[in-house]
Amino acid sequence: MMDQRFLIVGTSNSIRRGGYAEYLGRMPSLKLTNVSIGASTSIHSIWRTSDVEFGDHDAAILDFAVNEDVMLRNGATSTESIRPIVAALICRATARHCLPVLLILPRQQTVESLARPFYRALGQEFGLPVLDGYDVIEHLARTEGIAREAMFDDAAHVTSWVSALIAEILQEGLRRILQRPARWREAEWSTPRLEILDVTGQGGAETPVVERATSRFSSRFLRLGGPSRLELRVAPQSRIIGLRLNLRETNAFLRFPGSGEVVMDLRNSYYQSEKYPVVISALPLPAPLAVPSGQLVIETLAEPAAGDRLSDASGELGRSRRPATGELEVADVFVETMELQRSHALPALTGEEQDLFNASAREKCRLAAAVYGAFNTPEDAAARIAAFNQRQREKRAARLKARGAPSQLS
Repeated sequence: MMDQRFLIVGTSNSIRRGGYAEYLGRMPSLKLTNVSIGASTSIHSIWRTSDVEFGDHDAAILDFAVNEDVMLRNGATSTESIRPIVAALICRATARHCLPVLLILPRQQTVESLARPFYRALGQEFGLPVLDGYDVIEHLARTEGIAREAMFDDAAHVTSWVSALIAEILQEGLRRILQRPARWREAEWSTPRLEILDVTGQGGAETPVVERATSRFSSRFLRLGGPSRLELRVAPQSRIIGLRLNLRETNAFLRFPGSGEVVMDLRNSYYQSEKYPVVISALPLPAPLAVPSGQLVIETLAEPAAGDRLSDASGELGRSRRPATGELEVADVFVETMELQRSHALPALTGEEQDLFNASAREKCRLAAAVYGAFNTPEDAAARIAAFNQRQREKRAARLKARGAPSQLS
C-alpha cells in the first residue's frame, strides 16, 4: 500500500512539541505537510493555503475549533464569519479529491464549547469525518477514571499521551476510509471563492510600506502611524471577512464606516513587545462586511466614539489596557467574492467512518488509559493536577497584570 499523504492546517496544537501532528509524523506509513501556525483561527487558512495543491494530499486535517471557541465566546467572531472560510477550504480540498477531516480539539473549561456543535454540524452537512476530542476526554474521565486536569498541559493543549492517542485514532479512522476505492462525484453544494487583497499598493504616497520578517515568514505592510482613514478598492458586491496584521505595530480601535459602527479593539499585549520583533496575525471581522460599491473605508482611532459597539478582537492573543495610539500595520484584506466554486464529494460515509470516535477509538482509549495507569501512581496524578492548577493561576495573574487589575494569585 502506498503511503498516505496528509495535509495539516491548524493552530499551535498542530505544531507544538508533543502534539498530535508530531506523533502522526512518526508513523512510517504517513507523509505530512504542515502549514499550521500558532495563535490562529480558520481565517489563517486563506493565507497559509494560498499556494497549496490539495491534489497532492489524500486528506486534510483541519484544526481550528480550540481557538475559535475563545473568539466566539468574547464576540470577536461569529459562526456566520467562520462558516464561509471553512466551507471554501472544504470546497477547495474536495475539488481536488482531498478528503477534509474536522478535528475538534478540547479545551479544559467549565463552560460548554461554542465551536464544538458548529463543527459537528458542519461535518454532518458536508458528509465529512469528524474527530471530537471532547468525546475522547469525556470517555477517559467517565469510563477510565482519569482526572480531566491530568489530560491537559494548559487550558488549550492536551498532554503528549493524549495527543498520541488522538493521532492513533485519526490514522486508523482515515486509513479505513482511504483504503477503499474512491468514487468521487460532483457535489450538490458550492461556496463563494475567497481572495486575498494586497493593500500595500493602495495607501497613497504619504502612507509608508514596510517590510517585516520572522524566521518563517516575510510580508510587506501598509503602516498607519496614528489615527487615519484608509480607502481601498475591492470587487463590487463582495464581502470583507478579515485582515492580516502585524500586531507588534498595531494599537488601535478599528472602525468600518457604514457597518453599524462596530469597532474592533485591536489593543494587544504584543504591541511594542521586546520579545517579538514582529507578530503576523490574521483576524476575522466580528461579522462579514458587505461592500456593494467596491469602496472599503477603514478608520483607525485612538479612542472609540460614545455610540460605538466594541468587539474585542484579541482573543487568545492577549488583551492590553494601554491607551490606544491609532497605529496599524496591515498587509492584506480577506475578501469573499460573488464567484462560486463547485466541488466533489465521496459517497456517504458509514456512521463509524464519519464519527471517528467509534468502537475502535474507545478500545484505543482503554489501552492508553491502562498504559497511563501503569506508569502513573495516584501521587503522580495528584502532582500533575496541582501543577496544572498552578499554571492556570499564574496565567490568570499575568492576564490581570496586563489589564492593570490586581492579581488574585495565591
